[in-house]
Amino acid sequence: MPVSHATWVTEEEQHMVFPCDDLGIDFDQSYSLLRGISVNASPEILYKWLNQLQYGPYSYDWLDNPGRRSPQYLVEDSPSMKPGKPVIEMFTLASIELNRHFTAVMKPNFSRDLRNAPLLI
Repeated sequence: MPVSHATWVTEEEQHMVFPCDDLGIDFDQSYSLLRGISVNASPEILYKWLNQLQYGPYSYDWLDNPGRRSPQYLVEDSPSMKPGKPVIEMFTLASIELNRHFTAVMKPNFSRDLRNAPLLI
């Protein structure tokens, strides 16, 4: 996917192929955003926390989670998320490979400008 805006990623990362590139989603390729972050945790720990997104957004709960507080601990034995399941309130999980990639897509009626823009974690 051609990248028009990149933040906190290397030149090499901008040209990598990501699982979301093959989803067949029609989105505005004139504006594609690639944003990277560094996480000081193993993939196993990171994916345990990503799985928690089925319980809350871990952002501004009063705004993004109708006043409910996101869990402040790992929910033991929580079911693994599967494609098609909601992520936060505004995304649907498109694909996942445990400890490798996590791709969510914005729900169609959530934002006219960002509709169908994949979110790859």
